[in-house]
Amino acid sequence: MAALKQLHAMGVSRLAVLGALITTGVSANAVIPLVAQQEMTTMMNSALNYQFFLNNVTLISLPFLIGSLVLLRNKRNQQIGQIGFAALAFLNMLLYLTNLQWHPLLLRCLIGVAFGLTIPIGQFSLAVAELNPSERVKQFTMMLNLVAAGLAVVPFIGIAILWFGNGNASLLFLFLAVLSAVLSILSGLWIPPRERICPPSRQSLLIPKKDFLIVIGDAAVIILTRSIYAFVLVWLSSIISNFKSLQMISLCFTLPFVVWGFLAIPLLKLLKPMISFGIFVISPAVLLGFIIGIRDLYWLPFALVFIALLSIPEAFTPGQLISQWQTASGRQFGNILTMALMTVCLAIGPAIFELITYLSHTWPIISPNSPFNMSLWLLLLPLPIALSFIVGFWRKYLIPSLRRS
Repeated sequence: MAALKQLHAMGVSRLAVLGALITTGVSANAVIPLVAQQEMTTMMNSALNYQFFLNNVTLISLPFLIGSLVLLRNKRNQQIGQIGFAALAFLNMLLYLTNLQWHPLLLRCLIGVAFGLTIPIGQFSLAVAELNPSERVKQFTMMLNLVAAGLAVVPFIGIAILWFGNGNASLLFLFLAVLSAVLSILSGLWIPPRERICPPSRQSLLIPKKDFLIVIGDAAVIILTRSIYAFVLVWLSSIISNFKSLQMISLCFTLPFVVWGFLAIPLLKLLKPMISFGIFVISPAVLLGFIIGIRDLYWLPFALVFIALLSIPEAFTPGQLISQWQTASGRQFGNILTMALMTVCLAIGPAIFELITYLSHTWPIISPNSPFNMSLWLLLLPLPIALSFIVGFWRKYLIPSLRRS
């Protein structure tokens, strides 16, 4: 009994676990292909086709995710979960059976539609629950930590499938089909049958200016951290061809990403805002820039453990963002917003990787063949812009608000 009370005090609840399971199951459709950059580029004959294949899910899903509150208004959560996962199972099975040779881009577009409509279902229950702001932030933070734990396991499974399948990337979609079929069945058993989606009114979406500034800051932090997460996975799969090495080195990033996230709120409440910003945002981002140029596999696992510190700012910001709305329908809107941001970043990360790769080859800052060109472009272009925008929000709004909760 004491252990259960301790877990509840940490934010563990039935709603948090349910939301994490469904969110992870849907998100696997966007994350799994990130670990097969080399194999899928070969299968699809070009890096451009591979990028389209990745982005079709993340970009197509956005309008359906954002519009889901209207498109699915008053529909039962249970019904949407069952149908959505069944559709994902069917489409992934087609990708597997046709070995990515029968309209893969079209099928991924359809997966994007099902993705956008299904992914918010698991978290809506927590959004509408009557909780005080502190409890809501804790439970959303725990849910996102559990999602991070699930998404740390998903790349590991994907790499293991490639390893045992001798690089057969089609097997990844067989795994996604089976996973989706299981979750379709579980949706009918675990999602309360009476829960419905509540369409927001204009009045329910309005929040005070100060709270709106917290939303902007949280959104900026989510974009930075989730984009770097996707960036790292694509970068690792592009430089490591041995599946066993890729599996082990990826775990040096994904597992610490989970562990650091569980420590987020205590550490951020303990440290002064500018100190925490330097340790948990600036340092890991800059270290990533340098390690791209070194490409020394001996030091890479150790560097990835510290780059994973970016999970600390990512861990608390979604729950804080959602909690700025005082109504259930408003929080559902905030829920949609956070998931849209985290989804689109799975396309932003690979896009930034392709951009700095292009710049390093087209406009080399130093020797044309030096890998440090990618480091320099990352350190001179996207990171300074992102970090300079975030720092003021972090110091004035995000951490003070977290300490008050």
